[in-house]
Amino acid sequence: PVPGAGIPTVVSCSSLAPVKRVPLLARALAQLGMPVRWVHLGSGPEEAQVRDALTSAELVEFELRGQVDHDEVLRFFQETPVSVFVNVSDREGVAVSICEALSFDIPVVATAAGGTPEIIGRELGTGILVPLDTDEHTLAAAIAEVIAAGRHGFTPRQEWERRGSVGYCR
Repeated sequence: PVPGAGIPTVVSCSSLAPVKRVPLLARALAQLGMPVRWVHLGSGPEEAQVRDALTSAELVEFELRGQVDHDEVLRFFQETPVSVFVNVSDREGVAVSICEALSFDIPVVATAAGGTPEIIGRELGTGILVPLDTDEHTLAAAIAEVIAAGRHGFTPRQEWERRGSVGYCR
């Protein structure tokens, strides 16, 4: 069988550093209460904390792919049906990884860090913005909402194209 076939795919892409708060995402996915496939692109010192957060997450099939080059990230987005991209960083400019997800028409759940509120939100059609001080329950609810809406519930590519014309996300 193909890994992840028939279940929603959640993707994140960042270093596994404290500022990126990836263990928070792992705890949120463990609370979803539905089968999901989670693919994380990136490596770092918090890998053990991420794995620990998933020890009791029976419904989460996960892949920590480690460090990947930019072309591989783009190829992954091009070849993989992704349900939602998630970024839970507590500090951010305008995240390149979020912009790349939008360019592939992938809805995003992200924290209101730095410039992220300028490009993510229901009113923009790009996804769901959660508070910077979010907890795993709020994050899990936002991820579940995006998964339930499906790819037709949001129009991230439209906003990426609009923002690209004024210098965002290009």
